[in-house]
Amino acid sequence: MSNPAATAHNQSSRQTARGDGWDNFVDLVQLARALGGEIIGGQVLAPGPGHSPRDRSLAIRPSAQSPFGFIAHSHAGDDWRACRDYVLAKLGRPQWEPRWKEKTRQRPPQGD
Repeated sequence: MSNPAATAHNQSSRQTARGDGWDNFVDLVQLARALGGEIIGGQVLAPGPGHSPRDRSLAIRPSAQSPFGFIAHSHAGDDWRACRDYVLAKLGRPQWEPRWKEKTRQRPPQGD
């Protein structure tokens, strides 16, 4: 017999394109499979970028508030941007690029 509460949670966490911040939400099973990690305590512990397959220094939690659908933290001190891009790549998503680019001011030519 299945657990109705668990079934409802799994269905709701996998819904996408709702337009309420859950569009990019990533579930734990998807994260664990993509990263070769384990689900432990509401997060996935997985190898960080450049670490051995047995490593579990990268912690990833699903997050409806994050534009990426997850929050990543390296317990090995890896740069958070590298971890974010690593997880995005493992999920088959494009790397993050800022929506705005810093405009460079050009100086007028100096007369000699």
